[in-house]
Amino acid sequence: MVFPSPSDVISYIAQPYCGQIDKSEKNTLQVTINCFACARGIDDEGYEVLFAGIGVGKELDMDGYAGKRHQVLLIDDDCEFCELMTDYLDVHSFTVCSVYTGMAGIEAARQQEYDIILLDMLLPDISGIEVLRRLRMENRIPVVILSAHNEETDRIVTLELGADDYVPKSFSARELLARIRVVLRRMESAGLSEHSDGQDGMLRIHGLCMNPQTLKVTLNNEPLELTSMEFMLLYHLARGAGRIFSREDLLNLFTEKEWNKFDRCVDVHVSSLRKKLGDNSRCPTYLKTVRGLGYMFIKQSDV
Repeated sequence: MVFPSPSDVISYIAQPYCGQIDKSEKNTLQVTINCFACARGIDDEGYEVLFAGIGVGKELDMDGYAGKRHQVLLIDDDCEFCELMTDYLDVHSFTVCSVYTGMAGIEAARQQEYDIILLDMLLPDISGIEVLRRLRMENRIPVVILSAHNEETDRIVTLELGADDYVPKSFSARELLARIRVVLRRMESAGLSEHSDGQDGMLRIHGLCMNPQTLKVTLNNEPLELTSMEFMLLYHLARGAGRIFSREDLLNLFTEKEWNKFDRCVDVHVSSLRKKLGDNSRCPTYLKTVRGLGYMFIKQSDV
């Protein structure tokens, strides 16, 4: 990727932070700029074009920085796209491993632990849907679907199969970065939740035992395979058993995207959860639809 000037480099790096800088992100941005500038031989001119009020300079002590680099598996047969995304994500503390076929992606996910997988739908050997299906049989690594199509049917199918997000390929690099961060924050908030019913950190209700540290679930002592989105949705509803949550409440809980009132994301995940729980929507044990209002996890006393 070629930048015509140091100013363009710094603006490119800083764009995703614009308008939402906090103290921790300021340090992250500073380190990002220092590393990128050092690697590209950028002089002091580049540091003078930062946004007013950000207050980022070169003086940060690199030895004292302990920011985590997330590991990303990118499965896409477009080599140029992979190279561009690798460069872009690299300066935002993501290490990207690119593979160009579905089978190579499945094997890569087996060989190494990744924080997130970016999966293209159109691959030369097997479909992205088949890759997603096989991945979900083996692990729960968050998967973001990248697709040239934006049909509702495609989105619903991939979400039902366990995808954590679906991004049409008209996206900008900034949008994809934001989506990745949302998915990772969702995972981290599940693992770091301060709310639990037991001293061991487990949430137990209606035969369910949910571990927010590992995202593992059992139902009547039998393992229950849930995606990260399904876990977060079920965990949130179960913690608030007896309370009605609107679709908007649940969407806002898990994303930072502006959703319209016709969005079916929550409905798709609730439907999937009911199938896995063996729940009957007409006579539910766990998840009740409250017409016109939203969803509720049923209290034991209400069953």
